[in-house]
Amino acid sequence: MNFPSRQRGLSALSILVIILVAVFFGTCVVKLTPEYLEYQTIKSSVDSMVEEAKNTSMTKAEMRSKLSKSFRVDMVETINVKDISITNKDGKVFVDASYEKRVPLMFNIDVVLKFDQLKYEFSAK
Repeated sequence: MNFPSRQRGLSALSILVIILVAVFFGTCVVKLTPEYLEYQTIKSSVDSMVEEAKNTSMTKAEMRSKLSKSFRVDMVETINVKDISITNKDGKVFVDASYEKRVPLMFNIDVVLKFDQLKYEFSAK
């Protein structure tokens, strides 16, 4: 004889809720991972350009050219070289490659990713 107090396990509704939560987080991972990987590529390219510009006297055009070549090789499509701000002020060079990316998640829900850690300041030679 089975008593209700001795029965254990999940109900069908509990299993459905767990599956729905897993599908939601799986969708988030699948949709957002490529954007974060592209951010790492952009960060790597800009870091490389800034390090080279610190050690040599590169003009703005040379910096943009280096970034353009790097973006072309790495197939970066999110940001364009023209979107990157490079300014000289008081003997310092400021590079701002911050950007936002809107990713459609599901139905009418979008996720806005802000990548604003791409700001650099260094002394011009």
